[in-house]
Amino acid sequence: AARGLLARIQYNKVKRAALIVQTKFRKYRSKNQKRLVKVGATNRTYWEENLDFSPPAARPRFHFSTTTQDVSPREWVTNGLLTCIWFTFAATLAIYNKYLLGHEHGSFPAPLLWTAIQFAFQFVIASLLQSGTNRRRPTLSARTYWTQVAPSAISFSLDIGLSNFSLVYITVTFYTMCKASVPMFLLLFAFLLGIERPSAQLISIVMMIVAGLLLTVAGEAKFSVVGFWLAMSASVISGLRWTLSQIVLQAQDLGLQNPVVAMQYMMPLMATSLGVISVATEDLGTAFTDSTYFASFGALLITLSFIGVSALL
Repeated sequence: AARGLLARIQYNKVKRAALIVQTKFRKYRSKNQKRLVKVGATNRTYWEENLDFSPPAARPRFHFSTTTQDVSPREWVTNGLLTCIWFTFAATLAIYNKYLLGHEHGSFPAPLLWTAIQFAFQFVIASLLQSGTNRRRPTLSARTYWTQVAPSAISFSLDIGLSNFSLVYITVTFYTMCKASVPMFLLLFAFLLGIERPSAQLISIVMMIVAGLLLTVAGEAKFSVVGFWLAMSASVISGLRWTLSQIVLQAQDLGLQNPVVAMQYMMPLMATSLGVISVATEDLGTAFTDSTYFASFGALLITLSFIGVSALL
């Protein structure tokens, strides 16, 4: 009762003060009407431009911007080095997989199974890396996992699986040129999901990529229709994959900013989904009985070591 009485007294004081301010403002406004209209419009524009009054749930949980004004030189150098390292490992992995999966080289009988086992190895590697740190693994609800993490994981697995499958039919050079169309689809999905705004500069870049891709396809000597559509399907899914991955990695409420932790969550579903597709589409019975990769226990260990190297890359 005492707290309620004090609150009521405080409320009356605030209300009385507000009435006094309102009365003074009305008197002041009557004397300076024209100047207040101008000042009020200016202040209103300032507050609208500098404050966000939207509710917290409506605000984006991630930041996606193409501006470079706020990027420091150190960030430029760091991102440039990481990009070069990524391209180096990506090119090495493509050549390595082509040598073992291509018809004219290793001719591994089940490319999707290869990729599924590779994901299983990467889950083990991520778990070992995570166990060596003191970081806690975030806890996600089933609904959060299946609505936010699972789409990224499935698109990730389909991208890598189709990319490896396409290497069975096309050369690494043609594969790399087809995958150069990924930024085009990435921007398309970024526009559709509302995390990037269309601009004339971005659209012109996309058109240049499309023109270069058409010239590449027209000039390919060893063109394979199956390999081309597999690579292009992988490029489309890759655009969706990178967009969803950015949303997952930058979502503050998920706690998956660490890529190793994100791999721990995504790799089991990636390996399982692609393994199911492999069982449904690939002739694994013939692969296990007729292929030299599974002819003996020693050959199986060597095959697993090959896949392990691919997982590390």
